[in-house]
Formats: sequence, structure tokens, C-alpha cells
Amino acid sequence: MENRRIEALAVKNLEILALLEGRLDPKIPTGDKDPSFDGEIMIYDGSIENKKNLREKVPVQVKGTKVKNFNKKSRSFSVKLTDLQNYFRFNGVVLFVGEIRKSDKKVKFFYKELLPLELTRIIKELESRNTDQENLEGKEREKTIKLRQLSDITLNRMLRNFAREKKRQPADRVNAEKSKFNFENYQLTTLALESDNLFDAQFFLHGILDNTVTLPLSQCKIIEVGFHQDDYFKTPNDKMKANMSISYKKNAFTILIENTLHIDCSLTNKKNNLSLELRRPKNLKELKIAFSILKHLNSMVKCNFGERIILSLPNKLYSDSGLDNVLDLLNIVEEYLVDDLKVPFDTPIGDYSLETVLRGLTFFRDVYIKQDFSKTKLKNQAKPILIDFKLCDITVLLAYRPATKDLPQRLTNFYSSAIAESISATIPNKDGADVSIPPYIGLEQSTLERSANVDVKMTVSSTATFLDENLDKDLGTLETIHAQCLKFINAFDNTHRDELLECATEILSMIINKNPEAELIKINFYQCVKRKRKLTDEEKNEIYELKNKYYSNLECLFCISVLLDNKGESDYCFAQMSDEMKDDLFKLPIFTLYKNL
Repeated sequence: MENRRIEALAVKNLEILALLEGRLDPKIPTGDKDPSFDGEIMIYDGSIENKKNLREKVPVQVKGTKVKNFNKKSRSFSVKLTDLQNYFRFNGVVLFVGEIRKSDKKVKFFYKELLPLELTRIIKELESRNTDQENLEGKEREKTIKLRQLSDITLNRMLRNFAREKKRQPADRVNAEKSKFNFENYQLTTLALESDNLFDAQFFLHGILDNTVTLPLSQCKIIEVGFHQDDYFKTPNDKMKANMSISYKKNAFTILIENTLHIDCSLTNKKNNLSLELRRPKNLKELKIAFSILKHLNSMVKCNFGERIILSLPNKLYSDSGLDNVLDLLNIVEEYLVDDLKVPFDTPIGDYSLETVLRGLTFFRDVYIKQDFSKTKLKNQAKPILIDFKLCDITVLLAYRPATKDLPQRLTNFYSSAIAESISATIPNKDGADVSIPPYIGLEQSTLERSANVDVKMTVSSTATFLDENLDKDLGTLETIHAQCLKFINAFDNTHRDELLECATEILSMIINKNPEAELIKINFYQCVKRKRKLTDEEKNEIYELKNKYYSNLECLFCISVLLDNKGESDYCFAQMSDEMKDDLFKLPIFTLYKNL
């Protein structure tokens, strides 16, 4: 009898709570003897007087227990296997336990939403348990469930969340064989999520089919949350944009700045442990940003990482002068590398340790910027030579000039006006006589691929000057320039560096404008265009005109068919070629487009 009064008191208090909140109509008979369920709470979208407002019915089980003092935030309660199996069979239940304080009969409720995904996990766990001792004692297997205090959420919100998630977890779908499905996407859902308990909350993972159908897969917890984006790093006196990867765990977070500066912070009740690590930089731009932020951190000012994290170091971790020296080195290298050599500061440098990168920067500063050859083989070099100068994996083409009576030895950017005006290459013309050409026209394809400082403006302008002076004198020079353009296109295909394709495009366009009769050069010009974008209808019409004109030229017909995306005709032309023609074709950039048809 005492137990029935306790249960009735718990039920009545829950009914009062539901009615006070509104839009809830409890149907929980006292003294109910139905197995596993005590009743249900009806959820309405409006007045409970209007039947049209009824939206959901939530099955509930209500237990009562006397206590001397209320539990604070949570409590445990044991549930029998048979009840758990019934809950699963009917798609879940909300379990309430009302604590009745002996001194004043006040009631505090705790609750647990039991849905099919969690129920199936608990049931499997109990069914697989070694039950010999329990069988001897005649006990039914049971599971101790943790319940949360109801005061953390409104009854209305909790029940509506449960009803919404209950629809996503019908028992038949929970039991469905998932391995035969290929899910397009996945979705995480939760019953209730507060900002301060993300890593304590229970989530449900669903697989999505056809953008609409979902299958419940498992119950899970979030272990780590990450954000990767460009954001602002701010101090009281400075602001800079940086690429940040921020990840949170329950008692820790990490920040990775520009893939280089790694900050790890573990949070405990007693103290926060912070560690910093400089990783291998991928390019010099990342390294400069990382060192700039490190300098701010080292100054112990308040530092904002986006809108999420604020940090300040309690003491200096590095020498201020050491950080300043590195930043000064990066600044002067950036000036010469970017402004003089036209090499972007975010060019990949390869996989090298920080120490190796700094040594490379120092060597570049000493030899190229300061022109100090005392520690190089150039110290005693008596003849002018071209040099592949390496800064980690960045290779720049430089020209060395030995000392003269009036001038000291000098290392210069090969793509500079001084070199263009003073150095030339030579080729034989159709009569066998040597003709001087710009130094950039005689470069090998491998050199173009290695050199990060290829300068479009310098290459095109020197070629334009040469064409203006020689185009009418000797067509052999035009063929040489045309062949160089093919090297530029091949080099682009191997490196995907836009400046190489731009050189070919600009020079070929210039040849066509200066010599409209060079119609076949248009084929290679349109190769360049096709590598950038789709051809327009007007451009295709011009190519069709070339096709009509050169239909008897097998090689031209092949190239035109490739440009027009006609694979069948391209295959036919290729099959008709001799082995010698095919061998020549393999070396030409049109073959790259052909392979990708």
C-alpha cells in the first residue's frame, strides 16, 4: 500500500506539472497495472480543448521513491530486461522517477528518454551477459539507467524533442540490415543540446538515402569538434588574417595556424597546460604568419583566435630578439623573392624541417641579396653561367656575371631587363647563318618546368621586340618561336603553372596578329584557350574553317578533331598515322588533350 501511495503521489505531481506548462494533457491512471507502461502524455499545438490540435502521444512510465535529500543533477534507476524489450517493441518510452522528500513531501523529477537505438544496444548487452548466477537466484536481468533532473529543461520541450526523434527511429528501421545500403550523407540528431554539455550529450547517427529517407544507425557521443577556415587573429594593437584549424575536446582544444604553429591546451580544474610547437612549413607565407602570431603570443598580450578562443601566455617562451631575427629574414626574402624574382610567397617549398628552411633563407639572403659569394663555388668563377638556385624546393633561374675591371661579380635574375638587353641565344636561319634570338626563346622545357621565376611580361616583350625586327627577314625564326611555345604548353601540362601557359598564349596571339597568314599557328593558340576554358561557338566556327581548308593534312585534321572534342574522328586519324608520326605526336601538347577526350 505504501508503494502505491508513493507512485500515486509521483503521478499526480507529474500531471500537475504537465497541466501547468500548457499544451500537454496527461493520461496516467493511478494504480495502473498495465505491463511496462503507466500511461501517456498528449502533446498539442494549441488548446487541448480542440482535438485538431493533437500532434503526438508520448508513452511514459512513472516511478516514485522516498528520499531523505534530493539528488542534485542525476540519479540511477534499475530497469528489467522485459520492460526494456516492451519499450523497444512500442518505439520507446520516457521514464520518470519522482523523488519524494520525507520531510515535506516535495517531489523532484528525474527523467530518461529511452529510444529504439539506445534500447537495442542495452538489450543486446543484457542478452549477452553471463547469466548463470542470475538464473540460479531466479533473478531477471536488469540495467541501471542514469536519469537527469527535469529542472534542466521544460517538460514541454523534452517531450516534443522525444516525439520528434521517436519518428526517426521506428523499430523496424533500427533492426534493418544496413550493410546493403550506400548512404549519400549522414545526419546527427540529439534530444537536447545545451552549449555547455556538447561532449556529454547523446547523439543519434542517421544514414540518408535519396536526400529524404533516413535510417537510424547508432547512438553515439561527440569526441571532437573541428573548425577549419580563414579567420582574424587579433591583439589590442594588431589584426591579421590567418588560416586556422581549431578542434575541441571535452577538456582540451588545439589550434593549428597556417599548418605550422600548433597550440595545444588541456583544461583541468587546477590549471591549464599550454604547449606550442612549430611544424614543418609548407610555404614561406605560412611561416611568416605563424612567426608573427608567435611573436604576439610571446609578448603576453591578450590574443583572439577568431571569435572562439582568447589566449594570453603567463610568461615568455622564446627570445624576443630570436623571433625578430626570423621575421626580419622572412621580410627581406619576401621583398626580393616576390618583387624581384616574381615568385609568389605561397609557392610550396617541400617537406623540410624548420631549421633547414631557415638555413636556406639565410643562404639566399647572403648570396642573392647581399651578393656574398665567399662561401660558394662562385667565388672563383671566371665565366658567365646560368644557375639553378634552390631555396628548398623553389628553383629560380639566375645569371652569374664574373667581375670585370670596372664591375664586381654579380648574380642577377635571369628574367630581368639587364639580361634581356645583354644576353642572347643563336639559331641557324634557312641559309645556315646564325641569328640572335632573345635568351628566353632558347630555354629547354625542363628548365621552364624547374624555374619558378618565369616572367610572362619579360618573355613576351623581348619576343615582341625580336619579331618586330626580324619577322619579315626570316621565317625560320618564326618556327623557332612557335616551337618554344609548344615547350611552354608541355611545361604547363607537367606543372600546372599558369604563367607558362600565359607565355605561350600571349606569344601565339602576337604571331597571329603580326602574321595573319600563319593559320596553322591558330591550332596551337586554341590549344592554350581550351586549357583555360571551353571554346566559344565563334572560335569553333573558325576551327571548322581550318578543317575545311586542311582536310587532306592528317596531322592537322587530328589536331582539329581533338579541339572540337570529336573523339571518333581523332581516333580514326591517329590510327592512320605512321609509327614515326605517332612518335612525334607523343611529344606534342595536343596529345595531352587527346588522352583526356
